[in-house]
Parts: sequence; structure tokens; C-alpha cells
Amino acid sequence: QAWANALEEAGVDGVYTRLGDYRESDFLAIASAVAAGAGLEAADAMVLVGRHAFGKLWDRRPDGMRNVTDPVLIVKQLDSIIHAEVSVWAPHSRPPAFAVVEDEDGVLDVRYRSERSYIHLCEGLLAGCFEYFGREADVEMVARHSNGADFIIRPTVRRSQ
Repeated sequence: QAWANALEEAGVDGVYTRLGDYRESDFLAIASAVAAGAGLEAADAMVLVGRHAFGKLWDRRPDGMRNVTDPVLIVKQLDSIIHAEVSVWAPHSRPPAFAVVEDEDGVLDVRYRSERSYIHLCEGLLAGCFEYFGREADVEMVARHSNGADFIIRPTVRRSQ
């Protein structure tokens, strides 16, 4: 019911429950409605929406990711598997691009680039990925760009090799 209320408050039509090619203005209106309803700043609302949306999106993951339960591996394969699949079933979509490097301590350097203003949603999705699998991680935005952001993800427990 809360989601339906947010859509009504935002004045938008649509399901908005799976990945797709939505108008940025619609999505930002939804985030603003969530922020107002929860008493949050818009950026914090986007992070919150991302954290909670990860599980719903993961339930619709590509077949090639069905047995994957390691959030580090998921983040590292966003472009090569998940966004590649999105481009197949939604050819007009504009998925973001990710470049991910893992250092010897298991810290991930994530470079997110998109033509949309979803950096806070991305932050929430990254955090939600680790939370979904019961892993703790500090997700920190270290730089903002006109077309994205850079994040550092520090898992609190090193993953098994």
C-alpha cells in the first residue's frame, strides 16, 4: 500500500516494480513522495528505496546468476551478466555502466556511470545487495561526477576464496 500511495502522491502511472526504461522525472517524483511520506531528504529516500528494491530485483535475475550468492561476485558482474540481460529483454533501456576492481584486502572500487541521476539509488542497491545475503559492508560514495559516482565498498568480513 505504501508503494501505491507513493505513486499516487507522485502523480505517475505505471507499475514500476521491475527494471525498465522509465522517465527520470517519474522516478524522481516517486522518490520525492517517499521522502515526504517518511520525513527524509530526497537523497536518503533514494538510498532507502535502493536498499529495499534489491531483493525484488534479484528475484528477477538472469538464469546465469541463479546460483550466485556472493554479493562481491554480483557487483563485479553487473555489466557482464545482469545489464547485458536487461539489454536483451529491454533493447531500448539505458542501463548504467559499472567498472569494479577488487583489491587484495577485498575492498571494491566501484565506478558507476549513467546518463540518469540515480547515484543515491545505486548506493542503496549496492548496500542492499550485501544486506540481502546477510553480509555487512560499508558503502561509501567517494566522488560524484556529472554522469555518475565512485563508491568504495568495504565488506566487514572477508569473503571465502
